[in-house]
Amino acid sequence: MHEMDSIGILKDIEPEAERPLWQRAAEKRKKNAKSTRDKINSSLEIAYASLSLEGDVTIKKLAEYWNGMSEKGVKDRIKKSNGFYYENGIVYQKEEGDSGNE
Repeated sequence: MHEMDSIGILKDIEPEAERPLWQRAAEKRKKNAKSTRDKINSSLEIAYASLSLEGDVTIKKLAEYWNGMSEKGVKDRIKKSNGFYYENGIVYQKEEGDSGNE
């Protein structure tokens, strides 16, 4: 059963089709970027946990773990992560309040 909105509760709702295409595309890009960032962080956490069982985790070991990714690529991933940093080629997991190499 449908009723008329007599108190204006639906007034602020903007239908999906009425938003400009560029706005919808921008929202989709933001959502995709967050998803990609989450996947990268998850991948880094798994790799770090796996490699830390063998001792220090280095940029070189991470590059090998990710099937020959360049060391520059590994460094970029670490810089973009929220939970890791590196010093002198060794990767560390940040602790609460630790700013790392930012």
